[in-house]
Amino acid sequence: MVKRLLSREVNTRLGNLKGGVDDIKEHKWFSTLDFDQLYNRTIKAPWVPKVASATDTSHFDPYAVDEHVDTGYVDHGNWDKDF
Repeated sequence: MVKRLLSREVNTRLGNLKGGVDDIKEHKWFSTLDFDQLYNRTIKAPWVPKVASATDTSHFDPYAVDEHVDTGYVDHGNWDKDF
C-alpha cells in the first residue's frame, strides 16, 4: 500500500490514477480511518514521538547529500483541497 503512495512514477502512484483521492480513501488499508476527523484535526495520533526540539531529527535515518534525488517537482498549490 505505502509503496503505491510513494511511487516516483506519477502515472502509477495511488491518488494520481483515474479515481484520484477516492482511490486512497476507499483502499482497505484505510478502512478504519475517519477522514472527516483527519481533515478537522480531531483524530488522535496512534504514536507521538518524544522530540527534544522543533528541529530534532533523531527519528529519521541519516542520508548523504548526494543520495538526494531531485525530481524537478514544483508545487503549484491547492492540489490537496479535496483530500
